[in-house]
Amino acid sequence: MSDVGLNPTQDEFLRTHRWALVSTIGRGTRPQVTMVAYHWDGRDIVMSIRASAVKWRNLLTHPEIAITVVDDRRFLTMSGRADAISADPEREALTIRVLHSLLPEDAAYLQQEMDRGLDVSQRVIVRLTPQHVVGRC
Repeated sequence: MSDVGLNPTQDEFLRTHRWALVSTIGRGTRPQVTMVAYHWDGRDIVMSIRASAVKWRNLLTHPEIAITVVDDRRFLTMSGRADAISADPEREALTIRVLHSLLPEDAAYLQQEMDRGLDVSQRVIVRLTPQHVVGRC
């Protein structure tokens, strides 16, 4: 379980969902929000994204991030400083973790990217070990 004290209901909520809204700090301190697939292991959330993505460039400048998982009126937002991981073997291991958490139709795309090679596909990992949690589950 996370150090931020998620209760069992919050933990289960994160484990049974796969998509989240990720908020980063963009140019001029404007928020930039996108949807990404994620994997929660009870300690941290990892996401595989492209190095060319705006959110990646934002995180390299401002590592603060918020991740919100929504299901109708239920939601959970976690925030803190993200780790930007662009080198193997950690990047590959975490990409596999995301891949195995996805439904087959969603996993196929990431598997193709891995088959091409993470450097060629320009895949990187964002990892958040949450420091703050708020929500209603």
